Amino acid sequence: MNIEIVDALGNRLGAVATMLHTEMNQLIHAILWRGLLASENRNEVRDSRTDSSVIVNYIQDNWETQSDDEMATTLKISVKTVSGFRCALGLYRPDGRRPIILTSSVNDLVGSIASEAKMDIAVNPKLSHVALAINHHLAPLTVKLYRLELLVGYLKTGNWQAETDGAVGKKFGLSDQDVLKVRSKMRLLKNRGHNATNSSGRSVIEKYIAQLGGKEAIKKSLTEDGYTKKELFSRAGIIHITKQRGYQILGAAGLSADPNQRTTLWYANRLLGHSREKLAAQLASKEGLEALLAKSGGLSALGRQMGIYFDRLNYYINRFMPLVDKKLLRTLPEMVRFHCSLSSCKRKFWIAKSRVQIDKRHNPKKKLWFCCKKCQGRFLALGNVERRKQVAR
Repeated sequence: MNIEIVDALGNRLGAVATMLHTEMNQLIHAILWRGLLASENRNEVRDSRTDSSVIVNYIQDNWETQSDDEMATTLKISVKTVSGFRCALGLYRPDGRRPIILTSSVNDLVGSIASEAKMDIAVNPKLSHVALAINHHLAPLTVKLYRLELLVGYLKTGNWQAETDGAVGKKFGLSDQDVLKVRSKMRLLKNRGHNATNSSGRSVIEKYIAQLGGKEAIKKSLTEDGYTKKELFSRAGIIHITKQRGYQILGAAGLSADPNQRTTLWYANRLLGHSREKLAAQLASKEGLEALLAKSGGLSALGRQMGIYFDRLNYYINRFMPLVDKKLLRTLPEMVRFHCSLSSCKRKFWIAKSRVQIDKRHNPKKKLWFCCKKCQGRFLALGNVERRKQVAR
């Protein structure tokens, strides 16, 4: 087997050497030489590659004082690799830049402030930078930088999510814009989702839900009362709201924007309007719809009575009420519903009211009504005793 492989390889190398117009031994020498060079290059690259643990430790220790470019130069790797490691560690900052308030020069400047001056700056947030700078013979910028350093410590540990930027700034004598800039550089963004809170500590989503009448009212409006999401918010006076915030409110109420959550009653209210709830409830049930069709005399007559176009009512019945008796959809006189008098049948059926009146006129004591001739024949085939029992029932 090995001899066959060697012969096939030799034949192949001979064909390649003939095609390249060279001798076979020179071709073999060139192939081996190139393989050795590629192996040495791979070993050099592997040896020069920095260990991932070293990269992680260095980024964790220096990401606040160095930019991604500086760390990449020190570690001899690309800036993209540094950014990838830093983001994987959860150390975010915009555009790979280090915060201005954490540079070494600023730390040296803040460190030159006396301890008594630091105490006075910390306990007097109502005083301006200039007033404190005059009292302690400092530059106003130095006072502001120290206040920014206090703000950074508070943002790392304090409950800033439950406070506005203005309230946080008053604690340190800073403006809301100063707090916003520091938060942005530290990637501490306000939570605008389900757990977002306003200045009073109340959930923003809960505030909207209470304005809409509660979770049950929202669910009823979107599944039964025929309201869309946009109409629901407009009715409550909530106009300036984004689509994403609307989805968050629905999610907090246990709903979604899926149309499959709508019931037949929702489509009935949508067909009739929001001010005809009783008629919509009757239209959403099979028995109620059949009674309306029988009383009005067909689909066209019912549409005229309700003030609805025939096509819309016909689509509603075919789409959501397919089990309605099809005989009632035709233009007929007023109908009356009966149960078949045969005990083994008892099927519901409809007879024109005019026919019932004619039969009652001929036979005022008539009590037997059959859905078809077959049931009538079966009843007549019973014995007299059994027929009397069924009539007595």
